[in-house]
Amino acid sequence: MLEIFVISANALIDINVTMRIKYIKLVLTEKHYGRDAMLALVAFEKKRYAVRNRNNLQSPILLVDATLEHDINPRVTLVFAQLQETVGDDVIIAALTSL
Repeated sequence: MLEIFVISANALIDINVTMRIKYIKLVLTEKHYGRDAMLALVAFEKKRYAVRNRNNLQSPILLVDATLEHDINPRVTLVFAQLQETVGDDVIIAALTSL
C-alpha cells in the first residue's frame, strides 16, 4: 500500500512540475516573442494533440484528466492557454503556488 502511495505521489509531483514548466513557457514566449508567437505555440500543441489522438488506438480521453499521463504536454499547454485567456495570470499563479 505504501509503495502505491509513493508512486502516486511521485506522479503528482511530476505532473505538478510539468504544469509549472508549461505555464512558464507560455508566459515567457508571449513576453519575449509576442502574442502571435504564443498563439503559434498553442496552435502547434493543438495540432500535436490532434495527431496523437488520431493515432491513438485507445478510447478517447478528456483534455483534462489528472489520472492519465497520455500526452500530457500538449494538453497542459492548451488548458493553460485557455485559462490564461479566461481567468488571467494572477489566478493561475495563485493556484500553482498553492499546490
